[in-house]
Amino acid sequence: MCYKCLFKTSKRYNIIKHFNRKRKCVRSTSCSYNDEEIKILNEKQLEEKFKHKINNEVMNDLIQKINVNNDEKEISEKQNNIYNQTTNNTTNNNTMNITNNIMNININISNNLIPFNEDWDLSSISEKDKIYLIFSKVMYTKLLELILKNDINSNVIIDNDTEQGLVFYKYNEENKYEHIKLDQLVNESVSKLHKQLIGIYKSIMDDLSDDIKSNIIKPTFLNEFLKAVEEKYDNFKNKSNIKKNVKEMIVEIYKNNQDKALMIMKEKGEKKHLIDF
Repeated sequence: MCYKCLFKTSKRYNIIKHFNRKRKCVRSTSCSYNDEEIKILNEKQLEEKFKHKINNEVMNDLIQKINVNNDEKEISEKQNNIYNQTTNNTTNNNTMNITNNIMNININISNNLIPFNEDWDLSSISEKDKIYLIFSKVMYTKLLELILKNDINSNVIIDNDTEQGLVFYKYNEENKYEHIKLDQLVNESVSKLHKQLIGIYKSIMDDLSDDIKSNIIKPTFLNEFLKAVEEKYDNFKNKSNIKKNVKEMIVEIYKNNQDKALMIMKEKGEKKHLIDF
C-alpha cells in the first residue's frame, strides 16, 4: 500500500514499481500523514518483507530526533561503527586468546554482575539498536542478544546434558548461583524482556513527546510495536507450540554466551558448580 495516494496491491513488485516510477503519485485527500510519516510507513512495510532490514535514512531521522541535544553527525558515525563491529568483537572490554583450544577471557566484573532476579542493564544498548528493535519482528530474542553483549548481564549458564541451568541470584545481600529448570528460566527471561521492551517503548515516546504533541510525528508505528510486544507475550503464555519454539531460541542464545558466562562464574569463585557443565 502507498500511504500517500492509498494505492493498494497484494504484489510486492507492484508496490516497488509504484514507489520508483518517475512521475510521483498524487496525495489522496484521505491521507492524514505528513511527508516524513509517509516515508517511514512506506519503507517499514517493505522492511517487513525483506527480513527486517531497516532503511538507514529512516533510522537516522528518528535517532536525530531522540538525540536533539547532541552532535548528530558525530553520534551517527559512532553508532554505525559500533553496529558494524559487533559481529567481529564480543565486547570492547574483553581480551580473548585461544591457546590449545582453550579460550581465556580477561574479565573483571566480580562486584558488578547483575543478579538474574533483577532487571538486566540496558545502558550499553545504543539508541540506534533500540530503533532496530522497534522495527523488528523478533524484538524479544534480538533484545536478549543485545543484553548479553554487556558482560555484567552474563548471569545464566546452560547445562548441555540436562533440562537445567545455573543463574546468579542475589538474596538479602547474599550472591550465589542456583540451579534452575529450563522452563522456569525461559519463563522468567521472557517476562523480564517483556517488561524492558515496554520500558524502551516508553522512553522513546518520552523523547519524542514534543514532536508527537506538535503532530510532527504520529506515534502509529510505535503503537504497532507495543501491540506486537503484547501479542507475542500473550502467545508465549497461552500457545504451547510457540512456547516450545521460544524456549529453543532463548536457550540457544544463552548457549552462545556460555564461554563468557562460565569464565565470570569461575572468577567469582563458584568452582564447585563447574563439574556439572
